[in-house]
Amino acid sequence: VVGFAQCYLFDAQDIVTFGVTYLEKHFGTTPIVPPHEAVERSCEPSG
Repeated sequence: VVGFAQCYLFDAQDIVTFGVTYLEKHFGTTPIVPPHEAVERSCEPSG
């Protein structure tokens, strides 16, 4: 079961590539801020 589930897991690079591709499709541009920085900033409390 575990081995089967792993077929659906992405490694970090796949997630980044997918995220950039998704943004390009929906917004038509590549985000200026690297995905890992965007994630870190989103975890910070706003204000």
